[in-house]
Amino acid sequence: MTPEPRDDAPPPPGEAPASAEPPVFDADGALTREYLLARGRCCENGCRNCPWGFAAVRQSPSLLPPS
Repeated sequence: MTPEPRDDAPPPPGEAPASAEPPVFDADGALTREYLLARGRCCENGCRNCPWGFAAVRQSPSLLPPS
């Protein structure tokens, strides 16, 4: 008699579950494109893997108001 596979059993080693969420960070520690797409909106922080093409504009120190 062979045991029936359970629905809540973990997947075999090296195989991701079918309903797995996308990884949050890439190998360099940046948020992944898949995660950002799943989030559904741009945060406008200039993420390295931004799927919406937002690029942060940096001001040079000479353009900043004096402190």
